[in-house]
Amino acid sequence: MIHSGYVSSESYSLINSTGDLVSRHNMHGTPFGIGGSIKIHLSDHFRLGSEGYVSTLSYDNNGSFASVGWGGILADRIWQLDKIAPFIGICIGGGSFKNLTLNSNYGDDYIVESNLSYRKYSFMAVTPFVGMEYAITDKVRLVFKADYLMNVSNFQKDFLRGIRLFAGFSFYRLKD
Repeated sequence: MIHSGYVSSESYSLINSTGDLVSRHNMHGTPFGIGGSIKIHLSDHFRLGSEGYVSTLSYDNNGSFASVGWGGILADRIWQLDKIAPFIGICIGGGSFKNLTLNSNYGDDYIVESNLSYRKYSFMAVTPFVGMEYAITDKVRLVFKADYLMNVSNFQKDFLRGIRLFAGFSFYRLKD
């Protein structure tokens, strides 16, 4: 599945080794990403599975970016209404966040730069989601989904929060 949406962080400050303020940032914008899920029907209305995604946001027009990868175990409830099947669920797992902040434009060279910040940390993730599947055939469905990724264990000001919108396909293996 591919995804986009709108995400933002809180305002945060970067300081140098002597404690002086270097810059202030507030990331916001449209991320782009990819990922997917696998689900097993336990009944007509309940599914269990796993999912994983990576989402990247470029910001500040100078090569800065933030990237979040997350995944985990999911459970959802689905209702089959002819060709349309709405669903609601939750994923519980973990993830990793990376943020590279470049405070000015950099050339494509081998010179070591000092005016940048790189942060990486892990977190426990809880991700509620809602969506809809449309049956193209008995074995292929078009899927639309929206989620909200929550960092529940390692809150940081540069963490990206917001709604992501997904589109993709799911492939069913039917019982005989």
